[in-house]
Amino acid sequence: MEFSGSNMTDQKQQDSAEKIASLEAQVEALQQRLKLAIDEKQAAEQAHLQTTGRLDDLLNLLPAGILVIDSCGEVSLCNSASQGLLGEPLQNEKWVGIINRSFAPRSDDGHEVSLKSGRRVSLQTRSLENEAGQLVMITDQTETRLLQGRLAHFQRLSEMGRMMASLAHQVRTPLSAALLYASHLMKPELRPDQRIKFAGKVKARLENLELQVRDMLIFARGETRLEDKLTVAELFRELEDALDMPLVSWDADCECINHVPNQQLQCNKEALLGAIMNLVNNGLQAAGKGAELIIEARQIGDKLGIEVRDSGPGMDAELCVKVMEPFFSTKSHGTGLGLAVAQVVAKAHHGEFLLHSEPGAGTQAGFLIPFHNPDLSPNLTEPESL
Repeated sequence: MEFSGSNMTDQKQQDSAEKIASLEAQVEALQQRLKLAIDEKQAAEQAHLQTTGRLDDLLNLLPAGILVIDSCGEVSLCNSASQGLLGEPLQNEKWVGIINRSFAPRSDDGHEVSLKSGRRVSLQTRSLENEAGQLVMITDQTETRLLQGRLAHFQRLSEMGRMMASLAHQVRTPLSAALLYASHLMKPELRPDQRIKFAGKVKARLENLELQVRDMLIFARGETRLEDKLTVAELFRELEDALDMPLVSWDADCECINHVPNQQLQCNKEALLGAIMNLVNNGLQAAGKGAELIIEARQIGDKLGIEVRDSGPGMDAELCVKVMEPFFSTKSHGTGLGLAVAQVVAKAHHGEFLLHSEPGAGTQAGFLIPFHNPDLSPNLTEPESL
């Protein structure tokens, strides 16, 4: 019995030893797995740090300013370009506060926004996909705008060379007539009614010269300052005064229809009136004596549509394209700048010039230009509510 008890004890010790060895093996395996998991985690963290650092480097190398705005409207991430454009601090600042601090919208901004530093930028926003917030990209357009302006100026200067021969003839003709009528005025035997008649002819020729010089300057500059604020009704009153003489000369009728008299414009009054009168003169010359014109103003979206319709013979599609080119004219005595100036004036007012004509159906030409709304700052808004 003692021998049997001894065997049982040995067996238990052997079993315990095997269990201990098994546990030790399991502990060793767990330690290996833990070490492997730690190594993998450290490698992943290192890779993440490298990726984050690389992304930060790439973000700071971007020429565009990048801002991430969180759900509270605060900047949670920004790059060097955004700091250079908007100044510091940006991180953790309210976006609306940055707008008030750094932006200074101007009436001639167009599709860009002016900063208080004088630079012009464009803004693009995108909603974040996996969290509440927005990404704002700010692109500096200052140099682009300057280069575009210089290129357009050089193009206009080169085009003006093509105009010199025609312009010399156009200036010489009314100038010679004015000199002739002025010489008649010097005759002492003239009756008072004749003197008044010749003085009127001199004035008409000088006004013709002034209009040609005005068109030339507008076309050469390519832009005008929008310093006048007036209602459409006030614009039409000025227009009706300017219509008197050409309508009498052509024995023509013109109906002015204004559907939006109280809407306001920020414009260059003289340039806009001159461009409209160019369209009127084109219509009178196309329709001839006894012409019938309609000038209509109406609202199209948030813009003013001004259209001049004539009773002339109209044009086909090919001719419509050609008359939009500077210096092209269907008239032997024209400079071909009337519609070119109209296009320049429309662009200067952040609008567009429209032309439609069909043979036998007359011509419709006009402008689409934005109304002036002092309560809205162009292109600068706080990001959508997040």
